[in-house]
Amino acid sequence: MGEIVETTSKRQRVCEEEEVDRISSLPDSILIHILSCLPTKDALRTVLVPRFRHLCNFLTTLAFNHSWYGTGEEGCKDFLDYVRLVLLDHQNGTIDKFALKMEVNFLYSKLVDNANDDDDDGGYIVDYADLYYAGLEKRVASEVDSWIHFAMRKNVKVLDLDFLVYGEPKPNASYRLPSVVFRGKYLTELKLGACEIKPVGKIQMNCLKRLFLKDVVLNDETINQILSGCFVLEELSLISCYGLSRLGFGNPSIKSLILNHARKGERVEISCPNIESLDIAGYMDLVDLVDVSSVVDSSISLGYFTGSLEEYKSLEALFKKPGCCKMFRLCNSCILVFSIWQLRNQTGLLFGWKCLEFVVELTKWHLPGISCLLRTSPYLETLAMYVYPEDDKTFKLDNCEWAKQYDFDGGNFWRLQEGTFHCLEKQLKTIKIYGYITEPYVIDTVEFLLKNATVLEKLEISTKKTLKHSHQANSSCQKVELSAEQRLEFSQKLSSLPRASPRAVIHIS
Repeated sequence: MGEIVETTSKRQRVCEEEEVDRISSLPDSILIHILSCLPTKDALRTVLVPRFRHLCNFLTTLAFNHSWYGTGEEGCKDFLDYVRLVLLDHQNGTIDKFALKMEVNFLYSKLVDNANDDDDDGGYIVDYADLYYAGLEKRVASEVDSWIHFAMRKNVKVLDLDFLVYGEPKPNASYRLPSVVFRGKYLTELKLGACEIKPVGKIQMNCLKRLFLKDVVLNDETINQILSGCFVLEELSLISCYGLSRLGFGNPSIKSLILNHARKGERVEISCPNIESLDIAGYMDLVDLVDVSSVVDSSISLGYFTGSLEEYKSLEALFKKPGCCKMFRLCNSCILVFSIWQLRNQTGLLFGWKCLEFVVELTKWHLPGISCLLRTSPYLETLAMYVYPEDDKTFKLDNCEWAKQYDFDGGNFWRLQEGTFHCLEKQLKTIKIYGYITEPYVIDTVEFLLKNATVLEKLEISTKKTLKHSHQANSSCQKVELSAEQRLEFSQKLSSLPRASPRAVIHIS
């Protein structure tokens, strides 16, 4: 018996040793790859393990976040020392990704400069603290410059720089990005946040496929200059950028444009005849679509909608321009625009999309919008909607004084619909309804669709699926948990509804 115990113990020790040896015996290249997949802060902690001690100097991904060290001058100093030491010890000839999130701006420097330029005795008086922090800003910027030059010397492929950690962007005191970035021949992806771009010299980003700019200060000339040096660029994202008035490019390689126009009072014109995917959000009444003739996939999110008659009229052209695209995605407020059109008997609307997706807070005021979409989409084959619960914080159409004259009974809305729905008679084959399916008006909407969709093949209803509403993620979409009783009650109601199509199959999950 003693021998058996001893033998078992030996086997256990051998297994443990083999497991340790198996990890330690992996080639350096594999271990470096594993370490590079970890957050940089965690990967660097493995320096305490003898086998990994020197491998940390060969990481192919380096990502640093100022928030690790908190706010304040001391935290800034510690962060600078930390990054400086890591870069100094780095020995790999190349890196795949370099990411930096750090608060960098010139608020105090601008304050000092403006005070010096102001000869008025009533102007701001600069004190020692202002001068000290202005000097600190310049030293920090110089240090960051050196880090960016380090990444470019290492032929970095993905560069992610965000210079806003706390508060709001400072467009008048932004950090200016070194021009060396725009000579990155090996860059495939470039993400920039809260900085100013004024490249000097020739732009050479021959491998760049994705360009993402957020809270960046630039102008029409600058963006055109950059795009002229990106010969294989496929995706362009401009989120809350400053200084743009016209996006007009014909690069045949650029197929996707994402624009969030969040600058109130600034109009922007879009003339991009070769893009195939267009995702726009923000102040849509200030966006002019001049030429988007090749778009087949379009998403529109109204970031700001007050329900005024003047506002909705200005949005008509915005919907008509991409009206022939195959896929169209709308936000909750967009449905209200279509509701206004139906309530006011808007004529002349006709759209060519085959697939329609939207996220909706299904109140009675959204029902005319859905009806309008069905009436004006004769080629519609797939309809997908995600329903979320009514939120007191969202805009309500019944808050508008003019809307009171169009008030109606939501419970009888679908039963009172008259006229022709061409898509229901000849085209609509697939319907998807996700989210909060027990919300008011959902079962009424389903009943109307089943009763009128004569060629319907599939109705999918799920609380576990969501829509990828657009590249500009919609936080409203989430999986929903229903009790067994709720699910049973809904299923029983659904099974009792008449179907116009004998081929219609219903899936519930």
